[in-house]
Order: sequence, then structure tokens, then C-alpha cells
Amino acid sequence: MNESNFDMNKVLNRERIDYVLFHLFQNCQFDHKLNDCISFGNKEEGLQNPQIVFPLSDTQFSIQKILTIDNIPVLFPVSNNETFFRFEDGNLYFEHDLLKSSFYLLSGYQEYNSSEKDILGRFPYKKSIQEQLGIIEKPVVNYYFEIILNAIEQFCNINQLSFKRTYFFENFGFLLTHDVDKIDKYNFSDAVFKLKQILKLSPTQVPYKRMFRANSKYLLRYFNPIYRKNDFWNFDELIEIEHALGIKSAWYFLENDSPVDSYYQFDESRIQHLISNLEKNGHEVGIHGVVRSAYDVQAMKKGLIALNKYTRNKVVGGRQHRLMFHLPLTHLIHEQVGLKYDSTLGFAAHEGFRNSYCLPFKLYDFESERIIDVWEFPLIVMDGTLFSYRKLNNTEALVQVKKLLSEVLKFHGLFTLLWHNSFFDNDIYPDITIFYNQVLRYIVAQSPNVVLGKDLIKTI
Repeated sequence: MNESNFDMNKVLNRERIDYVLFHLFQNCQFDHKLNDCISFGNKEEGLQNPQIVFPLSDTQFSIQKILTIDNIPVLFPVSNNETFFRFEDGNLYFEHDLLKSSFYLLSGYQEYNSSEKDILGRFPYKKSIQEQLGIIEKPVVNYYFEIILNAIEQFCNINQLSFKRTYFFENFGFLLTHDVDKIDKYNFSDAVFKLKQILKLSPTQVPYKRMFRANSKYLLRYFNPIYRKNDFWNFDELIEIEHALGIKSAWYFLENDSPVDSYYQFDESRIQHLISNLEKNGHEVGIHGVVRSAYDVQAMKKGLIALNKYTRNKVVGGRQHRLMFHLPLTHLIHEQVGLKYDSTLGFAAHEGFRNSYCLPFKLYDFESERIIDVWEFPLIVMDGTLFSYRKLNNTEALVQVKKLLSEVLKFHGLFTLLWHNSFFDNDIYPDITIFYNQVLRYIVAQSPNVVLGKDLIKTI
């Protein structure tokens, strides 16, 4: 966690307050007169209309000062009162600074200028407030907003002002995404790596015995092409599964840029045919930004230009490879090149809510004090998180999916699932294809609004 706290030892300025209100008021419609009732810090004397008073904390963040009310942590309490709000003489008083608490989590402030990095250079889950407070599976900002909106609705009823709750989705949104990292199961680099794993010269994320069996089978087939089956070129099968369930999905393509990226190029005829087929069947094609594009605008421009040569529809969004993200630089790059959305922000090491929010949101430019004009569709669950990082079995993984989906349902939120086309290795992950089908059927049974990123940006 960034311990410098930058200027979190001050009250939120108006730009940061407006950032929170921008997201809060997307969840309701109200009488414009309500704006004249809102004050910040203290009740404004002399005003005739009843007021809604948001207290503003000038203290810096301290995990020791967090106050928990109804199992919801308040990051910036301003008293010891274990209630969220009270009414007095027709006025609504919030007891704690929920705006600053929301800003801290939603903007990703903890990551800003942080020196903490994991082995890949990403902000690590283990250093996050979500891990420290045990709130990765709870969209805390949505809880804050629900508390604030319920209080304001009561205030409007008392003072005969119109107020109506609105939702992004009738039930909840489901965005199914696929990162196309690899399209060929057998290649020299992977063969060398798997041999090193057998010799215990490279790490493995699965039990050694299972890895040994799977890697031995891989190497036998690598050196005997007649027995090979390219399980990574499985696009027709995946499309068939989705169409049977009435699902369309977004496919994010990654062009070979370095050894840490892919092993294919956009101009390959099979890739061109695949992209055309996906779009023809109503799916979305997006950019899977190479590692360098997370901090290098030219790398992102190069990838976008190359991909747009082969798409019928202009690419408007995607996800960064390996979930590489530098806050707020990466979103500023997205904004500069004209992308409208991104879906990178989830922790690789743990499924859940990285920014403690389960709806589309925008990040904040701390230097220019403004909202960045790119939507973030938060990543809730990734295949590798469940089975590689967390090493869950299929039963445990399904429990986690159901738990997170239940949270999303509470707030009519957006459930974003990432499943790689190259994550269907039943030798490494037994019955993984069965599990994938089971997860999709469960989600569909909850009656989601199935969405694509390119369509969602037109409606929010």
C-alpha cells in the first residue's frame, strides 16, 4: 500500500467530490432542487431549505482508525458513532466521510505512485487494502452508495422531492471475455519450459506429479507430430457452447511483440479468418494490449492500427496482457489512442473487486484533477486466478463464482468473466471443460443481461 498518502491528509477538493458524485448519481434520478440542499463539511447557516450534510475528513488514511459498522469498514470516520446517518430538524446528517472513503477505493488511490510491485511489475494483491481488511469479495463502494442513496431517498420523501432509483441492468450484466494469448499448443519455447519444469529448473503452479504427467505427454506429442491435437485452436467449439446458451462474448487479440507476449501476428490468414468469423457471428473483437502498451503509448497505437486493419468494426476496448496496469498512466494511454473502455482491473492473485466496485466506472487523473474519459469494466473472475494462483479445486472455484455473483446481484452490477481459449488443458486442470460449461450454465440461469463492451459504452 502507498504509505505516502499524497494529500489524503486534507479534505477532498471539489473535483474529487464531483468524481464520487458522478458515480453515485448514476444510480438515481432526482429533482434538480436536491442539488441546492447538499452541503459539504458543515450545515450552511442562513439557508431556508433543508440540507444534506456530508462531513469531510482532513485526516490521512490509517488502518488503525477504520470503524466497522454493520460489517462495512468506514475508511475515514469522523466520530465514534456506529451509525451512518441521522435526521435532525428535517436535515440529513451523515456521520462519517463516505465520500472520501469511496474516493480512496474507487479511484485506486492506494496504487497511485506506489512502490509496491509483484514479480511482473504489477500492484500486488498482498499489499492492498482489500487483502488487509478481507474485503476483496465485497464491493464496499456499492455498499457506501446504497447507504447514501437510501438516506437521500428518505430525505426526499420527508421534503416532498422527487427521487427514483435507476440501474445499469434490469437484473445484472454479464460480460464474457476471452484473452487470445496463444493459438498453438505446441511450440519450441513451451516445450523447453515444460522440460525445465520436469527437471525442477522452472516453477510450476500445479502439483508436481500432475505436472510431470501432463508435461511428459506434451513432450511426447511435441516430438511426435502425428499425435498432436491443437487444443488451443478451439474457437468453433467455444462459440458453439456460447451460442447454445444465447451468449455473445468479447475476444481480445494480442500481437507478437516480445517473448512475454504472443506467438502470432494479426496478418496471418487464419487470424484474419477468425476475426471475420467472430464479428459475423455477433461477437466483439478487441485489443489485448502487449506488455509495453501499459506504459508506452506508441506500442498501444501500433497494436490498434494493426488490429483495425482486419476488423469490420472499429476496436473500442480491450484488456492489458498479464493484467499489466500503471495507474493512472495506462488509462491515460487508452484515452489518448481513442479507446472507450478497458477491462483489466482485477487482481491476478485473487478473484473479486479490486476497486471495491461492481459497476462500470472511470478512473481519476490525480495530476490534472479530472475524470479520465475511459470506462472501466472491472474484472471479477479470471480462470488463472482460480486454478493457478489460488489452486482451488473445481468445487471450491464454483463456490467462489457463486459468492461473487451474489454480491453483484445485490447491486444490479456487472459480472465480468475472463476465460482464455488456452485454458482448456484437462491434463493440467482435470475436467476444466466441464467446469467452464457448469459456470456458464449457472450464470445464465440467473437471468443476466448479456452485454458486449462495444454496446455497453453506448448505453451508459
